[in-house]
Amino acid sequence: MADDQALDLFGETFVFELKEEFLNKIVNVEFCCGGHVKKAVGGRLVEVGRDFIELVAVEETLDVILFGNANEQFTEHVGKIIIPIDHICSVEDPCKKKKHEPCDDEAVEAE
Repeated sequence: MADDQALDLFGETFVFELKEEFLNKIVNVEFCCGGHVKKAVGGRLVEVGRDFIELVAVEETLDVILFGNANEQFTEHVGKIIIPIDHICSVEDPCKKKKHEPCDDEAVEAE
């Protein structure tokens, strides 16, 4: 399908890379929504579908930050969020360890 070709990264699809690197881990996801950038912070990536991902809160809620005009930030608190793959700008490992040290997902969860 044409969408798979558009998401092709060095011979592997973006969906494949998400599953291999981030599935069941805590991540931050930046994505476009209505002409703005949003960032889901500290959610567990529980599902990677063909055209969407699903993040769930690790604790009570997951923070979704909207970056508005004039450096404004607005935060929503949600239990889970589904994000279309084609809206994703980046997926980040929020590990707070020093550079070159392996990240322990359990340590990040405890924070």
